[in-house]
Amino acid sequence: MNDHVAKPVNPDRLFAALAQWLPAPRPAILGKPPVVPGAEGVPPALREVPGLDVEAGLVAVLGRESSYLRLLRRYLEHHAGDVTSLRVALAEENWPEAQQLAHSLKGVSATLGVRGVQQPAAELELALKEKRWAGDLQRLFAVVAAAWERTAGAIAQALDGPRQEAGPSPEIRTR
Repeated sequence: MNDHVAKPVNPDRLFAALAQWLPAPRPAILGKPPVVPGAEGVPPALREVPGLDVEAGLVAVLGRESSYLRLLRRYLEHHAGDVTSLRVALAEENWPEAQQLAHSLKGVSATLGVRGVQQPAAELELALKEKRWAGDLQRLFAVVAAAWERTAGAIAQALDGPRQEAGPSPEIRTR
């Protein structure tokens, strides 16, 4: 192994590592696709979500807004049960399962810029790896659970936009 690019993969770091170790310059690989963090297609409310770094998420998908929004929706859908699974794993003292769940939640959160969940999940993963006592694990789990609820809820609300109430039906006039 000549180099290492840590997750979440930053395209700039990946391209730099490739450029350093490839035997000859390859313009198709070395030319970075444009990243447009200030792009228009992201709902403004999403940029206001505490704990969400939209720019970091857009960098991870090379500025493709539709991909980022699709991945955020998948994140909410596929990781909604992680807190419950973590609770069960901790209650059963299944430390490897709990560590894997925390690691997975940390990684996907980091990739999408969901810093509000990434940080506490990383702390929980480290505590599990270091085999800290159960009281510390329960406290850290509570922080992860609260962070998920707060951040995922705000992301979901921002993605759905303001709800429109159905008004009264227009009257139909007849002659």
